[in-house]
Parts: sequence; C-alpha cells; structure tokens
Amino acid sequence: RMSGEGTPGSNQAQNKQFRDAIRQAERDLGRNLSKHEIRQVHDEITGQNMGFHEIVETIIGMFGG
Repeated sequence: RMSGEGTPGSNQAQNKQFRDAIRQAERDLGRNLSKHEIRQVHDEITGQNMGFHEIVETIIGMFGG
C-alpha cells in the first residue's frame, strides 16, 4: 500500500492521527473543540480515507467560522 496521505493501516495509528489532527486544528482555531464537536468530526471523516492535513482542513472548514 502507498505510504503518505490516507488513513494509516492500524486502528491505533488511525486514532493517533485523529488526535494529532484535532490538536493541530485546535491550535489553528485558537480554541479547544468540545467532545460533541470532536464526535461530529469523527462522524464526518469516518470511511473517508483522509490524511492528516485533510482532516485538519476538514475541521477548520467545519468550525472555522
């Protein structure tokens, strides 16, 4: 399988990518996301095979005003 963008293979790696993307987006937004917002992000990206930067961009798009 190709390396680089896209969902990492293992669930553990996927969870880490998700948490890291949340943290990066929170820095970019200048605020923390609520548990409800994080759930919305999870529902939005599940099954989309997004890479780290795509997830961050999606979060900014959802909550960036």
